[in-house]
Amino acid sequence: MAAHRLLARGWLRSQRGWWWATAALLGVVLGGSLAASGVVAGMEAGTEARVADFFTSDVRVTLRDGRTGISDALDANASAAFTTRLEAAGGPGTSALERLETQIILSRRSLLEAYFEEEEQYEVVVPGAEAGPDAFGAGLLLGLPGEAMVPVAPHLVAGRLPQERGRTVELALSLSAFASYLSPEERSSLSSWPPTEAEMEALGFEVTAGRVSGGGLFKDIVRLPARVVGLFTSGLDILDRFVSVGTLASARTLVGQDPIRGKANVFTVTTDRPDAVRDAAQSDGFQAEGADGFAARYVGQLLQVIEAVGVGVTTLLLAFPLFLVWHALQQLLDRQRRQIAVCRAIGVSTTDLHLSLARLALHLAGRSALVAVAVLAGAVAVLVALPPGTFPVPTQFALPWTTLATVVLVGLSGFALAVAAASRAVLRDPLGAALRA
Repeated sequence: MAAHRLLARGWLRSQRGWWWATAALLGVVLGGSLAASGVVAGMEAGTEARVADFFTSDVRVTLRDGRTGISDALDANASAAFTTRLEAAGGPGTSALERLETQIILSRRSLLEAYFEEEEQYEVVVPGAEAGPDAFGAGLLLGLPGEAMVPVAPHLVAGRLPQERGRTVELALSLSAFASYLSPEERSSLSSWPPTEAEMEALGFEVTAGRVSGGGLFKDIVRLPARVVGLFTSGLDILDRFVSVGTLASARTLVGQDPIRGKANVFTVTTDRPDAVRDAAQSDGFQAEGADGFAARYVGQLLQVIEAVGVGVTTLLLAFPLFLVWHALQQLLDRQRRQIAVCRAIGVSTTDLHLSLARLALHLAGRSALVAVAVLAGAVAVLVALPPGTFPVPTQFALPWTTLATVVLVGLSGFALAVAAASRAVLRDPLGAALRA
């Protein structure tokens, strides 16, 4: 058996517990770093996926400077011409859809009741405040055509998607938003949670976008009866709190437009050539962005925190394993200083000493990898078991291949540098002093 194998085996057996402890520590660091990187990447990917489903698709096009005001919206003829241009820019298979987004006020009671009833009886639904049937909530209504609702469907937890039902506006709310309109007594009387479609539709609402009707002899604010027919959970807290989904025709009616040939203030494009679509829209003076750009504006500070955590984890991933491997080999040299000196004195070559250290490093890497896989699997299991809403962004695990490649490269280079540093320490140690130690 080669000398370097005997040396490596002897050192491993003489300090078996110490080597396993070092491997466990290194594995925990590597596994924890990978888990944190996967969670951070998963949060970013999940946030952008939810934003794409509800807001952007592949490309979101809005008016100049990102305005979505009704007064700036395109009329029916201009919208049709613009969607045709976007589809031509994207090429075959591209689909451009118009939508109308507007702020709304949703209430279990009418505005007339709110005016005549007692002062301060009506409360605004805000995060962290208890509400009930006497509350009203302000939010954003996404008026979507049927095709644009398809990505929303997987997020439904109860009911169905809104449809056109004459003067009654059908809405899909988030589960948490719907709960804010119920009193504790109403919540306890439900047969299940989430409630059934029949129980949802039994609750009457009134919705308004605060627009004055353009027709008729007398002017009045457009107010329509509403029913909640579907409940969704996106996992993105700010979206769940303030966004409701309805049909494009209902949104147009709420802002005083013709439900069929009314205006559109947002266009979403599904395409394999997003860059070409963005260039075409921007050349016409419109603003175009993808899910990442919109998410940066919509939940920008939250994503910045997530990215900062990712940078910190990456730094830890780059620095700590190298230090641990170097420290482990250095500890071995300090403990086996006299034995190494004897090997050098009896003619064991420096190549064998180098190879023995390399074998030790490989053993350490293999054991650390086993521990890292166990830590990573445990972290994923914990993440999957977390109840929805634990974090304000979607919690999922996504480990990009770039991160895995980084781990492999850093690991290989780290072990190589550690072995090289330890080997130099062996050669620099004076033989006489080491034998007398």
